[in-house]
Amino acid sequence: MNACFRSYRAAYTVFLEYYDGTSWVVLKQYFPGIDFVLDAATTDEVVMDPGSYTFTTDAKIRFRTDTDTKYERFFVDNVAIEGFVQLIR
Repeated sequence: MNACFRSYRAAYTVFLEYYDGTSWVVLKQYFPGIDFVLDAATTDEVVMDPGSYTFTTDAKIRFRTDTDTKYERFFVDNVAIEGFVQLIR
């Protein structure tokens, strides 16, 4: 995932969440000044271990923030979701 946080106040956290068919689970929290710098590109990799998550046909991924206004924006680009199928012999 590549992300760029522009015009974004440094007080808000960005959340990467996964929907397992029942509820949203926080995969990672991005804290301003720690995990990203304003107006700079950030690259990150999040690995979901199959033993820790339920993978369903209606699974979803989302990014959200805890901002208190609709005018705050952040941009996410180049998101790659990769998986593999384990063959049982």
